[in-house]
Amino acid sequence: MFQFSEPVLCAYIDLDNLIAEAGLSDAERWVVNALMRGHSGPDIAEHRGTSTKTISAIFRCAVQRIVAANNLRWRKVNSECRGIHKEGETFF
Repeated sequence: MFQFSEPVLCAYIDLDNLIAEAGLSDAERWVVNALMRGHSGPDIAEHRGTSTKTISAIFRCAVQRIVAANNLRWRKVNSECRGIHKEGETFF
């Protein structure tokens, strides 16, 4: 059985959490989950009875929402760190 290293496992868990936070529509969540399970765009389009162009557009919107959620998360972390770190202070 293949064993994931801890950093890789943490990255996948974090991605799952980020996707959950992104506020995806049902269609976006469905397409992202299908792609994460290894299905191709044409297979997904056939299953949903739509074009690959539509699936690509849904995926693009999902990625934009996930990136926005990630950026929001990092802005929050950055502002919290500024409150902890005093100007001119060094870590070493």
